[in-house]
Amino acid sequence: MAPLSQQHLAGQRGVRGGVLVHCVAGISRSATLVIAWLMYHHSLSYDEAFRRLHAVRPWVMPNPGFRAQLQLFEQQGCDPAAWRAWRHSHPEHPGALVKLKPLGRRLD
Repeated sequence: MAPLSQQHLAGQRGVRGGVLVHCVAGISRSATLVIAWLMYHHSLSYDEAFRRLHAVRPWVMPNPGFRAQLQLFEQQGCDPAAWRAWRHSHPEHPGALVKLKPLGRRLD
């Protein structure tokens, strides 16, 4: 994933509250970032965040590795501090590769 933190994403919201998130195909990488953002900022499960994104962008499909990482993020309560602690205690796990930075405040 591109080195784009959730804090940066939140800071880029446009006048009408929107922000463009993209990757080469718009199927997996950008979808993963948006799903993680929805999970964190709206306290959604992975399944609900995926359903909401899929409803407006039916072609999105995070790859199996990203899906597993999002599900691990959900298991950690969508808490970046808990995620970092888990990553440091499980460095051998593929899910430990994702780095999320806390926003410090919630946007509703």
